[in-house]
Parts: sequence; C-alpha cells; structure tokens
Amino acid sequence: MSPNHRTVRAGLGAAALAAALLVAACSSDEGSGSDAVESAGADLTGAPVKVMTMAPLDNPVVVQPGVPAVAEAAAASINANGGINGGKLEVISCNELATPAGAQACAEQAVAEGVAAVVGSSSINGQTFYPIFEAAGIPVIGLTGPNSTDLTSPMSYPVSGTIVSQMVGAGVAAGQNGCKSLGIVATDIPTAQQAAGLVKLGFGSTGQSKVAVTPVPPSATDFAPVVASSTRDTDCITFVLNAQLTREYLTAFAQANKDQKVLGFGGSLSAANIEATGGADGPAEGGFLVTGGPIDSDPVWDAYRSAIETYVSNKEDLVAQGADFTGETEHTTWIAYQVFAEMAKGLPTVDAKAVVAKLNATSDLNVGGIAPVLEWAQPFANPQMPRLITRDVRFMTVKDGQIVPLDDKWHDMTPAFLGQQMPK
Repeated sequence: MSPNHRTVRAGLGAAALAAALLVAACSSDEGSGSDAVESAGADLTGAPVKVMTMAPLDNPVVVQPGVPAVAEAAAASINANGGINGGKLEVISCNELATPAGAQACAEQAVAEGVAAVVGSSSINGQTFYPIFEAAGIPVIGLTGPNSTDLTSPMSYPVSGTIVSQMVGAGVAAGQNGCKSLGIVATDIPTAQQAAGLVKLGFGSTGQSKVAVTPVPPSATDFAPVVASSTRDTDCITFVLNAQLTREYLTAFAQANKDQKVLGFGGSLSAANIEATGGADGPAEGGFLVTGGPIDSDPVWDAYRSAIETYVSNKEDLVAQGADFTGETEHTTWIAYQVFAEMAKGLPTVDAKAVVAKLNATSDLNVGGIAPVLEWAQPFANPQMPRLITRDVRFMTVKDGQIVPLDDKWHDMTPAFLGQQMPK
C-alpha cells in the first residue's frame, strides 16, 4: 500500500528469505561510486558526519532502489554546498532485505558506527528497529513504509503527514468533492482493513456516512466480481490496494463501463497506472488523489531534480528495478536529508544526542515548500498517534491524463483525526 512498493501477492513472506542473505545486508560504502558523487565535497576539511539510510533491496517482497540513490545524491548536493558545518556528510546505505532480521542488522550497524541519525529510509520493520534506536537515542528522520511504531516512538521524526494522513485525506477529498456513497476496495488483510477505517474516518468528518468496503484477496486475478460488488450503489471508489492490484481493478472497471469517480492515495492511483489504463480516456480521468506533498513538476522540486540528474548516473537502471524518482518515497528521502542538514547546522558536535535535542526544540522549520512547516516540539493530541506531527496533505486531480494540483493549499486533517467535522 505504501508509495512505490513492489509487493508480491501471496506466499512470499519475509521468513522465506534465506538467512545467508543477511551476511550481505549492510554495507558501509559511502556514495554510489560515480565520479560526481565521490568528488562532491572532496575539499571539505571539517569533521565528517555519518548517517544511515535503510532500504529493502534484493528480495522478492519489497524493493526500494531509489531510496539509497536519492540519499547519496542528497548528501552529494549538501557536500557540494559546504557539507555539514564544513565537514563531509557520509551515507551508510544498508539493505534491510524487507525482513526483521535484516532491519535488526542495519540498526545494530548504525549503533556500532555511531551515526548521528537514520535519514530518509524505507522499511516495514519498525517494531524491530525502533527499540534499538530508542535505546541508543538515534533519531529516525523521514521514514517511509507502513509502520504503526512511526506514530508512537519518541525517536520517530516524520517529515510529512505520512500515508496515514493520506488515507484520512482520501475520505475527506471524497466528501468535499461531491461523493455521497463511497466504495472502498481493500486488500483482504488486517492492515488494509484497518486502513479502510481511516478512509471512513475522513469521509465521516465531511458529514457523509454511506460506505461499503469490498475485500480483495491478495491473490485475486479476476476483478470483474470485485468491480460489480464495489460499484453497487456507490458514486465514488477509492483503493486500499498496492499499485499492481489497483491497475488490475481499474482495467476491469473500464471494461465494465463503470462511471464512478475514483480516488487514490499512496501511489495506488499513480501516473503509471493512469497511463496504463487509458490516460485521458481512462477511468481515472477527473478523479482525485491525495499526496504528501507537491507533484514532481512543481518548481519547489527544482533542486531535487537537479541533484538526481547530476549525481545519479544509473537512473534508468534503477527505474527498471523499481525506483520512481517522481514518487513520494524518493521525495521523502530528499526532504529528510534537507531536514537533517538544517538540524545539524551550527551544532558544536553533530551526534545523535545533539540532533535529537534540536529536533525536539523545533516548532517552525520551513523547508522551502516541499513539505509543510514542520515541528516536533509538541506531540499530537491524539494519544494513539502522538508522533503524527503533521497531518497536512495535498489534493490532486487527473486532467487530460495528467496528475495536476486541485489547488495550491496544504489541507490539515487534524479535525478528522480528532473526531471533529472538517471545515467546508
């Protein structure tokens, strides 16, 4: 369900990975090996600063090859502009293999290496690594991947509203854009059914209550009955599915000549899915998306795009492996590095303790529009998710087959999370 994750359907659980793979899980290599990355900051003479970026690679469950590439590009860009207080920012990239054991190995290496932070990572194994980072006092800045621990751990420092806010936002967007009866198509697994509850919460905060949830087996291949069930007495459809299942649903939806408005979040209604299912003539045209930030073509991403072009020499190969440099996972990694650079600026010693102290005192960090104004000084008033520090999302629509902003606003989902009515 999370942005850009390539997830197999069934039978390929994390336990299936051989223990021998763990030997290669972590690597202390800094940089991608390209001349541009290696040369960036070569003249810096200050104390070097180490951070870690974790991401799953080389496994059949979830792969995120764009995350370490963006991390290295971000560090190279920072180093080319003076580094961290005159010292070189060094990235330790760790392959967490999408397994608890792999995540534990990465966390233990981060502690052993004395990193100042874990920055811009992607993992679904928060329950494994957060206790290790909590014990060591190492902050986790800008993690992506579905982890309920993100919402509770004192070492979690989100840089966006996360997928949780987008789920609530999908319900809000539906209710605020004319939907009276919402069909939610959700994978038939507990986490997806819980996520459907968040969509309901958002829809209800707009004064609407008519919702029908259609479960989809993870191994589903025939979507005709799913389409028939989900479109019965509904005027809008949203998805709690991964990108592959969403595409198959939309294909069957188009073949059935259904006309409900569709809504997506978290990469389900991606640009690739819109194009693959007909573009301007497909079922997504006129639909809505909820994202964690501005679209990639927005000028606020100019520095990001420039860094990717300058420092990622194997971009096409990474895209073929599953990277999406226009997607939210890669964007969030970039944001996390900008946040870390701001937090480290001016610190006499850049270590985990000093970075945590500065994060905890921050109430108005502006990162140039790529994220809402960030603050970690106060926990969220909802006790079930005190680390959901920002609840702001952006609303998009599909016009002429392209994802474009519905408006230029950040939409705050806080009232919905607190059980209140959203302002109209």
